[in-house]
Amino acid sequence: MRSEAFPLTPMQQAYWLGRQSDYALGGVGLHGYLELTWLHFEPERLRVAWKQLATRHPALRSIVTMRGHSDGRLDDRHGDGDGV
Repeated sequence: MRSEAFPLTPMQQAYWLGRQSDYALGGVGLHGYLELTWLHFEPERLRVAWKQLATRHPALRSIVTMRGHSDGRLDDRHGDGDGV
């Protein structure tokens, strides 16, 4: 699937540059850790909500090229339920 290509924001460029090993502390992708506690966790409801969010906001599925640009391609793997 394709969308319109768009330039990265300054923050997206910083994340992208940090993944490159050209810098002393580079070569590491952005990651975070969050721990949540639910009294009544509903995995299926979370999966559906995540799928809806990714469908509604194509930028969450954009693919960034090795040159640091979005070329309009979208990663649509979220639709098959794998990893969600």
